[in-house]
Amino acid sequence: MNIVYFNDYWLFVAFFIAVLLSWRNVSARWFLTLIGILETIDALTISTVLTWHTHFYIWCASLSLIFLLPVMFRTQCATWLYQKTGVQYFLTTAQITGFSLRENVLICLCIVSIFLNLVTYIEVLLYKYYVLDNAIIKLYVRDNVAALLHYIQIGLVLSFMFCSDKKNHAQ
Repeated sequence: MNIVYFNDYWLFVAFFIAVLLSWRNVSARWFLTLIGILETIDALTISTVLTWHTHFYIWCASLSLIFLLPVMFRTQCATWLYQKTGVQYFLTTAQITGFSLRENVLICLCIVSIFLNLVTYIEVLLYKYYVLDNAIIKLYVRDNVAALLHYIQIGLVLSFMFCSDKKNHAQ
C-alpha cells in the first residue's frame, strides 16, 4: 500500500477515536460529523475524480466548500434540521454561538484549501492552454501544502477529544 493512500485513512481513524471520546461535546460532534461526511464523500468519489486531471482541483475546492458552508451557517442548518426531524441535538447545536479555537482553525484550513485549489486550477488551465510554460504551484507547492493541511486537520480532529469547553456540552 502506498504511503499516500495510507495517509488518507488516518483521518478516518482519527475521526472515529475523536467521536467516541468527545461524544458529549455538541459542537465537537457537529464538526466531526461534517468531517466524517466530507471524508466519506471524498473516499467514495476519489477514484473517479482522479481521472478528471484538470478539474480535480475544482472538486477539491468544492469539498472544502461543502464542509465550510454548514460550519459557517451552523445555526441555520441545525435549526432547519431540528424543524424537519424534531431531534433535540439539532436544537442544542443551533443554540451554540461562536466558534472555539479548534473550530476557527478548521475554518481557516478550509479557506486555505479552497484558495490553494482554485489557484492551482487556474494555473493548470493556463498551462493547458499554453499561456504558462510551467505549472509551478501544481508541481511543487499544492501537494505539499495539501498534505500539511491534512495532517493539521488530523491533529485538530484528535484534539477534539481533549476539548473541555463546558458551554458546548449537552446536558
